[in-house]
Amino acid sequence: MTPFDILKILRKGRIIEYEVKILEGDSLPEITSAFAQTGIISPEEFMELARDIDLLEIHDIKAPSIEGYIYPDTYSIPKGMDAEEALDIMISKMSEKLTDKIHARMQELGMTENLLLTLASIIEKEAVIDSERSLISAVYHNRLRKNMLLQADPTAIYGVKSSKERITLSDLKRKTVYNTYVNKGLPPGPIASPSIKSITAALYPANVPYLYFVAQDDRSHQFSETGAQHEEAVKRYRLMKQEKMNSTKEGSNGNGPS
Repeated sequence: MTPFDILKILRKGRIIEYEVKILEGDSLPEITSAFAQTGIISPEEFMELARDIDLLEIHDIKAPSIEGYIYPDTYSIPKGMDAEEALDIMISKMSEKLTDKIHARMQELGMTENLLLTLASIIEKEAVIDSERSLISAVYHNRLRKNMLLQADPTAIYGVKSSKERITLSDLKRKTVYNTYVNKGLPPGPIASPSIKSITAALYPANVPYLYFVAQDDRSHQFSETGAQHEEAVKRYRLMKQEKMNSTKEGSNGNGPS
């Protein structure tokens, strides 16, 4: 097409666009897939671009990749725009969300942008119920203050397998730079795209003494202050899960209540 042809299309509003949807909690594999569906860039090229040193320097990203620096939203990408330009827009939107108020609070807490987005991304992967975000944040803030291992399950499988897969004991023992079961402190960078809700929670943890939490069947969490309380909560959860499994088996054998 000639420049004149393109100008005519622009004037008529006939711009072909691709929709790229980035969900809250999406990691690079999901974002790569969203881009690959448009045909703008291949998965291999996208992963290479996501770790491109020049791109990271342009946006002053102090992390191994752009992971966590893309704001979750639905983006309309005009045909002809390359992937780097599209990423510039997405990264810039995250920067816009980090307002002066947020930066002031970061300074108050002694947090860098990378530390904030890294903690927020872990909260994003752990929280299901919005009201629990500040509680989960408090657990990690408390553990960091006490120099305890964070033991965040999503970090154990980051870059290894999908977060939708079951986490095993061997996952928790795996030695990677992101696994907070084997390394103290936060990982070197975010593990997902955090929402503004998780970013806010990371900045304003609840004023509670909790150091532990365990998931429940309703996707909420049981929070505990001591190791003994946590072990008891885990036992109750496992017992409840076993009773539920036994009940299901009895029902399938025709022995359950009708």
